[in-house]
Amino acid sequence: MSPPSIEDMSRLAESWHQILDIKEDGNDIVVTVSNALIKEQTAWKILSDAIRFPLTHEIIEFFQRPEIQAKIFSPSKRGIVLIDIADYSKFDTRGQGAMLAAFHEGLKSGTFSSDLFSDGDKNIDLIVPTGDGCFVILKEGLDEQILQFICSIHAGFYCHQKRILKLAGKDGEVVGLRFAGHVGEVSFITDSAGNRNAYGTGLNEAARILDLGRKLSMASSKGTDSTGIVYFCDSVDAQAVFLNDYLSKLDNVNPPLLTDLGVGNDKHDFEYHLRSFGPLLNQVGFTFGKPLPQLRNPSPIFLKY
Repeated sequence: MSPPSIEDMSRLAESWHQILDIKEDGNDIVVTVSNALIKEQTAWKILSDAIRFPLTHEIIEFFQRPEIQAKIFSPSKRGIVLIDIADYSKFDTRGQGAMLAAFHEGLKSGTFSSDLFSDGDKNIDLIVPTGDGCFVILKEGLDEQILQFICSIHAGFYCHQKRILKLAGKDGEVVGLRFAGHVGEVSFITDSAGNRNAYGTGLNEAARILDLGRKLSMASSKGTDSTGIVYFCDSVDAQAVFLNDYLSKLDNVNPPLLTDLGVGNDKHDFEYHLRSFGPLLNQVGFTFGKPLPQLRNPSPIFLKY
């Protein structure tokens, strides 16, 4: 039997959203592709297909293509930021459009502008829209800078909106954001639209932290659902303590409060011990992708509008 053409291989690979394994077996290459889940008695199991191809130079090169390698299951611990636009669902369709326009432009300017970040585009692996916000998946190795990133995104979005109001000759309140910061497991998949997407327990945990953090915070503040707040658990504790100490040593800066929210359970009965950090400073950011400066020579970025 003659080996399949590369064109046939490409068409077949379009249906592979998650490759569990690629390995050589004698004169073949065996590709294991995840298909679905099935429940047997009380346990869910993954259904997969093991597909064999002749071990030829052309097929080896095919499996080394970046678009194929990107489909291989390879979870890793990542810094995750979940951003929530406050009161999004209360507005009509036109209002939601205006909020999203400001949010996406503010996020873009905060991510890529030279006055806020150093090579910021290289530090973000993927942005996954959620409708009323987004997940931001950081590159590997940046777990200790989650709160620096959040502070800078908050300040960048605030100042972006204030600049718009200033140009329009107006003054008033701007849209606020809430955040969850977490370090958790993430993997990537090619979704039904053919785009690279992210999934994993880390994203689920970040969503639970934000939801539960807001509930615990509102319970302790008599119903006030504040913006400019970061919620997190023990994976971010150390950097929160360090950043709080750092900001408290700056002149003319009132650092965000570091608050213990206690223990709570989410709707799936997962238990979390949560803390919050906020309200965040509206005009203080950091050069992202680098450690905090030494306390003897602090140099945050004070944004203007």
